[in-house]
Amino acid sequence: MQICCKPGGLEDKGPKTLWVRNGVLNLDTGWVGNVEDTENIADNKWHHIAVTGAPEDSAVQYYVDGKATGKGVLNLAQFPEEDFESHVFIGLDGRADGEFGVFTGIVDEFSVYNRILEEAEINQNFKAETGLAVDPNGKLAATWGAIKAGR
Repeated sequence: MQICCKPGGLEDKGPKTLWVRNGVLNLDTGWVGNVEDTENIADNKWHHIAVTGAPEDSAVQYYVDGKATGKGVLNLAQFPEEDFESHVFIGLDGRADGEFGVFTGIVDEFSVYNRILEEAEINQNFKAETGLAVDPNGKLAATWGAIKAGR
């Protein structure tokens, strides 16, 4: 079941894909390999998940509900991303063909950072009561949505 994917570059090599297989998170880099978590999340409960990884050291770390779980090594730098398209797919794979299965559920507060978060920051995000940095009330998008909804 696909969670998200950043499409690959030339010949679709090197896409980064986060997906669930047999209830366990997997991070796959096409044509390179896969790192599997150790925590089973298929229990019909909400989970906060985070995955960190850096091309410099190839270390991948999973977090479930604010706590570090499985980790591994995946050569994230084998196919550099400077030639990749800049979009991310949520709920399906980069080719949009459903090879890994589409995500059936709800994804809430999806975030991508330009740095690796520390475990304390991930735990803080897990414990946060709201993920919004800005109160949407009174903002243009919220006001326009209210007008369109006839409220």
